[in-house]
Amino acid sequence: MSAARTCGWCGRVTAEFIVHDIDADHGPTEVVWCRDWRACHTARSAASRES
Repeated sequence: MSAARTCGWCGRVTAEFIVHDIDADHGPTEVVWCRDWRACHTARSAASRES
């Protein structure tokens, strides 16, 4: 079992995530996204309404 990570898109801490390796301008980096994109989108939408 892997440790929980913070989603780079919605900000939730989840144990079910996908790691994408990307080549950024400053070098390779990891981007973590929730595995469940529907819940991720809902969490991000809720967070934007609160701010």
